[in-house]
Amino acid sequence: MVCQAQTITTISPLSSSVNETSGLIYLNGKLITHNDSGGKPILFEIDVKTGEVIRKIHIENAKNIDWEDLTYDENYIYIADTGNNRGSRKNLKIYRVLISTFMDEKLDSIKAEAISIKYADQSSFKKTNRKTNFDAEALVSINDSLYIFSKNWSNGWTNIYAFPKTPGAYTLSKIDSINALGLVTGATYNQKLNSIMLSGYGVSSNFLLEISDFKGNNFSKGKVNRIEIFPTGSKQVEGITQISPTTYYLSAEKNNTPNAVLYLFEK
Repeated sequence: MVCQAQTITTISPLSSSVNETSGLIYLNGKLITHNDSGGKPILFEIDVKTGEVIRKIHIENAKNIDWEDLTYDENYIYIADTGNNRGSRKNLKIYRVLISTFMDEKLDSIKAEAISIKYADQSSFKKTNRKTNFDAEALVSINDSLYIFSKNWSNGWTNIYAFPKTPGAYTLSKIDSINALGLVTGATYNQKLNSIMLSGYGVSSNFLLEISDFKGNNFSKGKVNRIEIFPTGSKQVEGITQISPTTYYLSAEKNNTPNAVLYLFEK
């Protein structure tokens, strides 16, 4: 693993409506986020310059039990309701909504389809206090599959699971794992560079983990570059999305700070 440090730039504070910003995507020139556990099932479109909410889209047949990440492909936006920091959930879901429907600005309420998942290697659902390896806050879409990167509270690794994009119920087996040296909170896939960027935090700093030069889904066999970053506002970075081959937005929840924050990272 290659390690380095790099600064990030504060773009704007975020509206109080998204104080618990978690997932983040930049799609067709629109910056989209959501709140995490206990919030309403709403996707928010954000003005990048001001951080204000300019549109709310209610997902009328979904629940936000613990929404944690967003990703998309050519047809759908995928919402990861996979937060599970006590390790006791049996109702993990990925919701998908049509991009074409979402982009219809006459609508403020749309419906989703559901993909239900569970982990083949999870045998106990006893509640723990942030000790589980079955929490997950990072989701990417690559070709015909979705990939979850887990947030391992017990050992700082991230386990990787793959599953189809079509609605149904799936039991997921671990396909790979990487020592993240911290807790993974978000992910984005850079199609042009065929690389994945994970966001997260460790004991003393935030980090990005860039995974590149991999073949198929053998992620751990690729090059892993760890980048320590130092936010000047909230340090609870939860969301990340690529906006160009070398540029990313990151969002951080309000956490002992006046507001949530939007950051910019340039390689």
